[in-house]
Amino acid sequence: MKYKLSALVLYVGILVGLSSAPASMQAAETPSGDDPPKLSPGVMRRLERATWVRDIHTKQSKHAVYVFSDPECSYCNRLWKNIEASHANGAEVRYLLVGVITPESRPKAAAILQASNPSDALAKNEKDFARGGVAPASSITDATSETLSLNASLMEALGIPATPGIVYEDAKGDAHVFYGVPTADELQQILKPK
Repeated sequence: MKYKLSALVLYVGILVGLSSAPASMQAAETPSGDDPPKLSPGVMRRLERATWVRDIHTKQSKHAVYVFSDPECSYCNRLWKNIEASHANGAEVRYLLVGVITPESRPKAAAILQASNPSDALAKNEKDFARGGVAPASSITDATSETLSLNASLMEALGIPATPGIVYEDAKGDAHVFYGVPTADELQQILKPK
């Protein structure tokens, strides 16, 4: 318990650093054609250390794109389909699962995270989304509960108001956030290897 508390205190300290960042580092809705807001350079390293699920169709790559996703989110499902159709354009897509939309969101996110192969479970949820996706977990382990809470806190600290939220680096190595479902052109820019 002492270790978990220490880890939580450390994590909250990191989040306070992110959430108290200047407005230029916070996510903001940008009209079409505007540059997406930049984030601090350490954000990508923090996301790399988080618990995420690799998209089943992407391979390890130097260009990682992080997607905050809720298993009950229809916009997340649309984004997943768009990423699949684009073959991820060489990027490695990593999903940070949260359970924030419906009462079934958290148990479904837990079912994916606790599966023997979370990538397969995520793909099943998205492919079967119209038919209800994966079955909710009957119980959630402490570790999974902590992961879901930490992912939701990180999403909030980054200023992402809803799912899906995308964090990526551009060709210059600057980190940006985008929320919602990007257009085909925007998605290609997000997935484009740097």
